[in-house]
Amino acid sequence: MELTTDDVRSLPRLVRTWWPLALADVDESVLGARPDGHPASLADLEARTLRHAEEIADGTPDGHHAAAAALADLAAASALLRVLGIVPTAGRGSVEGVHVAPAGGVPKPPVEAAAVGPGGLDGDRQATPRAHGRPWQAVSLWATEAIERFVAEGHGLFPGAAGENLTVRGLDWAALRPGVRLAVGSATLELTTPCPPCKANARWFADGDPGRMRHDRDPASTRWYARVLAGGEVAVGDAAVLSP
Repeated sequence: MELTTDDVRSLPRLVRTWWPLALADVDESVLGARPDGHPASLADLEARTLRHAEEIADGTPDGHHAAAAALADLAAASALLRVLGIVPTAGRGSVEGVHVAPAGGVPKPPVEAAAVGPGGLDGDRQATPRAHGRPWQAVSLWATEAIERFVAEGHGLFPGAAGENLTVRGLDWAALRPGVRLAVGSATLELTTPCPPCKANARWFADGDPGRMRHDRDPASTRWYARVLAGGEVAVGDAAVLSP
């Protein structure tokens, strides 16, 4: 999928968000490890992606090349995180909701099934594509358990209300981090970053505070963005399986 100018401009924010979350609570002794088949360590990959991010932010004339290189290094880092056992690679849940919004905005109405491609779920649109339209934001996911907790507290949330494409039950949501791979139906996703709360979600909260979904406030209540590794079909009732 060819990167757009907006993708390139957004890349530094992705890199600076990705690494602190991916390496949270990771022992420094692991950062230099190079298992067989991995020529670069996490420390090497972090330094390279941060350098590319700085080049883009400084206005390098070859920003598309720097962005593509940074994304390739993040993909390599994701694989290394799984090999080193830093991200969970086992766990099974189920897809309880599939949501697409042809006109964008929230809530996203439910559908029984949808095709998944590099740009996300077929028929889904973003009301503000410059903020939400990056390849690493192709699919958004949320936990049914988080919605149920908010409802029990008196908030007006429901599946699709906060704009997630897939509502999933049965995974240890607080343990998720960048690099986690998730097979949903016949598609394969890789988590990238948490979705920052949007003011459009304030309407669902009794206190008007969508910040309750912020990852730094409660990792079990955050929504996640994912990139699409392999397209396919996802339907209500499909398994959602963490994979190596």
